[in-house]
Amino acid sequence: MKEHPTWRLSEASASLQSPLVCGEVDLKQPERGLFNLRWRAQALADHEILGVALDANEAAAESLADGYQRGADLIATYAQTAHRPMRVQVYWRAAEAGALGVSIDLQLSVQTNLLDSRPSLSTVTRLPAGEARRLVDAKSGEFETLEPTVAEPWALDSPAGPLCWLFRWPQTGLSYVELAFPGDSHGDRLAISEAGRLELTHRVLVESLEKGVILRTRVRGRYLPSERDEELAAEAYREFVHSPPPLAT
Repeated sequence: MKEHPTWRLSEASASLQSPLVCGEVDLKQPERGLFNLRWRAQALADHEILGVALDANEAAAESLADGYQRGADLIATYAQTAHRPMRVQVYWRAAEAGALGVSIDLQLSVQTNLLDSRPSLSTVTRLPAGEARRLVDAKSGEFETLEPTVAEPWALDSPAGPLCWLFRWPQTGLSYVELAFPGDSHGDRLAISEAGRLELTHRVLVESLEKGVILRTRVRGRYLPSERDEELAAEAYREFVHSPPPLAT
């Protein structure tokens, strides 16, 4: 019998269970995203993927209003605050990805009770040092190498072209691809931390937001075998951009 990905939630801690990828989420620390990740039985040290940077001025735990699990969805709601004038709902959604196992979507929805505001949120993924590449042509599958340094991060202020980043660790036989939906990212940055980790951020949801309007955005992550990873990453991107918008309630 085929085992489908699902979440187990206990208070504010959740664990993802699936045949290939397992991990944890702390709803009080959404900036960490999924951590304590494992690919099959292999621990993925220093991997924290698909996090949400909510507040610089206060702990996200203070605004956590609700958290629940529904099948392959883990949902958390963060109340509007004085520092963040919008209500944020975060979905971590695990889905079957054929022979490749599981893809994970991070979906953000925001709304405000103000007449007008300008929300600004970022997603963040932190990974151990490795090779970083970016898709430059979705049709041909051509990638370019990115070489940020601690002093000089790689930045793209007005993203154009495919929003697809590939990270490789040849010694592990594993790669990770992260995809942003076209038009959803308003600035991307790949930096190296003082500890030597790669940090990929996407600035999302910077449009003007009116009362009663809901804005949504999504980012997808997927682990791949290193063999044929560029081909598989380009295929995953093409699949992502042609997928229907997700429904959220």
